[in-house]
Amino acid sequence: MIISQNQRIDELRKIVQSNTKSLPNNENYFGAWVSILLAAVTVVVTVFGVVIAILSFFGYRETLKKATEVAEEKATETAGAAAKAEIERLVSAGEFNDSIELAVDKVVYKGIIPGNPADWDNGPVP
Repeated sequence: MIISQNQRIDELRKIVQSNTKSLPNNENYFGAWVSILLAAVTVVVTVFGVVIAILSFFGYRETLKKATEVAEEKATETAGAAAKAEIERLVSAGEFNDSIELAVDKVVYKGIIPGNPADWDNGPVP
């Protein structure tokens, strides 16, 4: 019985050896798989990068558009308030008194005093 088992073990060893000789070289086989997997990862990363670039381009355009709208709105509000404050300051300082008097004189004396009111430089001629 022991002899038959030893013979059977020897037969199995020969079968295993013959099977391993028919397999490709394990180092080359592993290298091929590693190359294939690295190429697949490269393709996935490239596609992901292109998608991110496209999304960031559209996001950049939307951000720029929104920033422009907000800037225009704030500039309009600020300019309106600043202009109103400056006009109030100039009127209070009397900077427009001559212009206002000339405009009032042109309306009041229209048709009474000869000449064209537009030709009046410093008010109507007495």
